[in-house]
Amino acid sequence: MNNFKKFVAVLLGVVMACVFATSAFAADFSKADTAAKAKAEIKAFAASYGITTIDNTVNSLTADQLQTIYNHMDALKATAASANATIKGTTDVAVATKAANDAVATMNSLLPAGVSISAPTIDTSDSSKIVVFADVIANNAKDIVSVVAEVPTTTTNNNTNTVTTVNTVAFRAYIANLGKYNEGEILGEWVDFPLEDDAREELLIRLKLAHRDEDGEFEEGYHDPETGSIYEEYIILDYDSDEEFPTDKFGEYASFDELNDHAERFAAFDDDEALAFRAAVEEFYKLEEAFEKVENGDYRVYYNCDTMADVAETYADETCMLNEIPEHLRYYFDFAALGRDMEIEGTYVYIDGNYVEFY
Repeated sequence: MNNFKKFVAVLLGVVMACVFATSAFAADFSKADTAAKAKAEIKAFAASYGITTIDNTVNSLTADQLQTIYNHMDALKATAASANATIKGTTDVAVATKAANDAVATMNSLLPAGVSISAPTIDTSDSSKIVVFADVIANNAKDIVSVVAEVPTTTTNNNTNTVTTVNTVAFRAYIANLGKYNEGEILGEWVDFPLEDDAREELLIRLKLAHRDEDGEFEEGYHDPETGSIYEEYIILDYDSDEEFPTDKFGEYASFDELNDHAERFAAFDDDEALAFRAAVEEFYKLEEAFEKVENGDYRVYYNCDTMADVAETYADETCMLNEIPEHLRYYFDFAALGRDMEIEGTYVYIDGNYVEFY
């Protein structure tokens, strides 16, 4: 299901690339330079989603078609936002699929004549990856865009017969050139964290925030030879996480070191630890305190418990505290009262149909 959410974000991102690009310029696309810049922005934004096979259709867009996209940008944004909200709020693939297809249909009705996007087709024939395809058509040009997502690896514990997902990507961030952003141009990319040092350097070079000197050495900062502008700073415009990492704790100017540290630690968690971490963030608010609780093992999870009475009953069973009481009298035991006392004396957080206790 998490992979499907990512696929839909990519598909809607194709259209949103057009929206962001056209909204960044004055609404007069009859000027060749304005139209060219808008098309370049569309390609760059699509590339940030891993889509690089869209040149034919983008190049064929006319001034009138760019103008129509600009005129409908508010409705297109609202359609994408509504679809994303529905998809993120459900675990039902059928509901998510319908929301995606409905969004594509609505967007097609808003896109200019001659421009359309097909409903997504998902290929799962290779067990190691999932691929989503969609046709993008503009005038007589057609591109088949595709995005590949690797299937997370899993490990099986033979003693408990449970499967644990290995989370290699904790979250994503859309990082953009701050100077360009202030000038009305979006030059940015979606970046997976943790991020290797070499990948970080190449990212900053692509974003025109760094360069290589005559000896090929990496240097931060970029001087635009045409305008004389110097670009050195980035801004983070958005975060996303298939693993439900609490990215709302980060800001627009979080450092690479901070993001990498948190991503590496979270990626090392198994499913139980990730659940406990998210619960800890809700209780303790600070990420570092939540990490310490989980990494030190200062927690336990009570699975499939909707109330503290359920927690109390699980605790009683595990500790055998009622073993001396005849079975027919156990039904008179007040687990709700025991649960209230446990909650008063301890720290319990309800999350996803479970309770997590912190010591």
